Amino acid sequence: MLDLPAIVPLSMKGRMRYVSRELLEQLAEQLGRVKFKDFDHARFLLDLKVWLEDIDSRYDGQSSGAWHYASGEPS
Repeated sequence: MLDLPAIVPLSMKGRMRYVSRELLEQLAEQLGRVKFKDFDHARFLLDLKVWLEDIDSRYDGQSSGAWHYASGEPS
């Protein structure tokens, strides 16, 4: 569960980081409780962490309207 009072005062980038961190922690906890055949939950969590960090690194800081991401190309 996300903590709305903790999220409200954060910047948009801070909110993204908070949600990413909570998502990883809560998924790790839930996936640790169950076993799925042929599912590597450690690998899944690592891949998700890398993906979320990449999104965070490309976010340009805008907090209104549609989100825009830096192209990743030098300007």
